[in-house]
Amino acid sequence: GNDGNTVEFWLKKGAFNPAATQTEVIFDIFTTSSISSSLDYGRLTVEMSGTSTGSPFFVTYMSGTNGISKEQIGNSLTPASITDGNWHHYSLRFRNEGSNTSVDLFVDGQFNDNIKTGTTVDYVSGTIVGTIGALATHPSGTHGGAPQAAKGWGKLSGSLDEFRFWKT
Repeated sequence: GNDGNTVEFWLKKGAFNPAATQTEVIFDIFTTSSISSSLDYGRLTVEMSGTSTGSPFFVTYMSGTNGISKEQIGNSLTPASITDGNWHHYSLRFRNEGSNTSVDLFVDGQFNDNIKTGTTVDYVSGTIVGTIGALATHPSGTHGGAPQAAKGWGKLSGSLDEFRFWKT
C-alpha cells in the first residue's frame, strides 16, 4: 500500500452469461497467514459483474480492515461496452493519496476514471497467494459450504493476455 500496486492486462470478452449473478474475477491476491480482520491481512481483487448498473469493474484493496472493498470504477463503461469481442487493454493503479485509497483506471492507454475513497492501506508482508481468472480464497466475511466461498469461484469467461502485477 505504501508503494502502491498496478494491475494491467489485455481482455477479450464476448458476453456475460445473462443467467449468472456471480461476479467474474480477473485477479485475486491475499495474505495466507492471517484472517481478514487482523492488521497484517492484505487483499487485492479486480472483478467484473455483468448485472451491474454502470461499469462492470469492481476493486478491493485492503490491509486489515483499512482500504476499499468492492468499489465500482469505470467512466462510461458498461457490461455491453466491454463485451464487444475485441481486445482491450486495462490498467489499474492503486495507491494511498492523503487519507484515502486512490485507484486510477486506464482503458486502451487512455485515462478513464479515478476513485478516491476509504482509508489508506498499510504495508503488507508474508506469504501471498494469488489467482488469475478466479478467487484465490473465500471473499472476506463469507465462510462455510456455500459455493461462492470456495477457491476457484467467480471464474472468468473471457480471454486474458499479457497479465502483469506490479508491486510499486
